[in-house]
Amino acid sequence: MTKSVRFAIHGGGYIAKIHAQAVADTAGAELVAIAGRSGSASELAKVANVQWLDDEEGLVAAAKRGEFDVAILCTPNTMHAPVGLRLLDAGIHLLVEKPMTTSFADANALADRARANKLHAATAHMWRVDQEATWLRDQVAAGAIGAVYRSRGCGVHTGWGPSGWFTEAKLAGGGAVADMGIHAIDTLRFVLGEPKALQRRSPSQRAPRAALSAATLRTPPPSVLIGMGVAGPKLRPAGGSRSQMALSRACDFTANVAPPPSSPPLW
Repeated sequence: MTKSVRFAIHGGGYIAKIHAQAVADTAGAELVAIAGRSGSASELAKVANVQWLDDEEGLVAAAKRGEFDVAILCTPNTMHAPVGLRLLDAGIHLLVEKPMTTSFADANALADRARANKLHAATAHMWRVDQEATWLRDQVAAGAIGAVYRSRGCGVHTGWGPSGWFTEAKLAGGGAVADMGIHAIDTLRFVLGEPKALQRRSPSQRAPRAALSAATLRTPPPSVLIGMGVAGPKLRPAGGSRSQMALSRACDFTANVAPPPSSPPLW
């Protein structure tokens, strides 16, 4: 009989509930613990009928006792690297909510530690397993739609604005790009190939609560430029095709776009 993979979740917010439901719905996976000092973490543990651990120290101690195999990190972004490194040293695989870390150095540290310990460290970029995104990648790779010269994307949070730690720089480590744009950037990487950074800019000082931000990337041929933001100068590609995306957590510039249907209750 195949042994179940045991999961522990660090955090108790909205995304932690989604991961808890996903583990519960997956054959061969078992949720064994929820860690976090917040009332939402202990409540989630109670509802899921699993052990509650007292935040980082309780989580690491349980890891060293061999009580779980994989940790899903659903905490504020700046906590991912320090907690993740301790768990990797305890022999635990990681699934880290996006963004993986808030700095390139921290991301490299996690990747290097995982390799050194022969463990997996993945980021929760769910569009890489989305059927439509996978279909589009296959069409591009097969040349079915010809050369890609330009694309445009738009991302907003309809009916919801950033609050809590999302608005605290010391915890979030970034604004709209780190929170929303990272999905657009990674999906473009998945569909068109790995990009090379040309420049990045964040006009957050001119927008409320770091609502707007900008970044420029280029993929391998055909090269693609990604413009992130609502404000700022027009971005010109060094060569090849152009892709532009607009992101905002403070204004709705898609008033004519129907909002998505409400999500069903998770627990």
